[in-house]
Amino acid sequence: MKIFSWLLLSAVVLSIVGCASLVNKDTQPVIISTNDLKSATVTVTHKDGTQSGKTPFVVSVRRANQPLIVSVEESKCTKATTIEKNATVSGVFFVNAIWCFSCLFSTTTDAATGRMWKYDEQIVVPVERISDCSDNT
Repeated sequence: MKIFSWLLLSAVVLSIVGCASLVNKDTQPVIISTNDLKSATVTVTHKDGTQSGKTPFVVSVRRANQPLIVSVEESKCTKATTIEKNATVSGVFFVNAIWCFSCLFSTTTDAATGRMWKYDEQIVVPVERISDCSDNT
């Protein structure tokens, strides 16, 4: 009887925990760089707010089905640029479909926690440089 109780408890726990919830963290690091590998000041807007820095810049973003908006600030040598990168479904999320031990509950857990989503590991921002600028950054 004790073994049956442990097996039942294990089955319940496995049915509510999704693969992506176990493997993916709440946040994900994303490297922001420019197409010409020169430094530029960027601002990344995401679910939790904004983060700013100079490229190459590593930003930690919370996983969600919301786009990352990356803006290059205008300076004496760069023109302002903004791009938007959408989240995609993490490959780990699809393991539930193959495993399908408890698809309904575990996939909804992954969706509710946001851990089913992922962003590109690196985002390259196209920067338009001003040609007659003497700044070498």
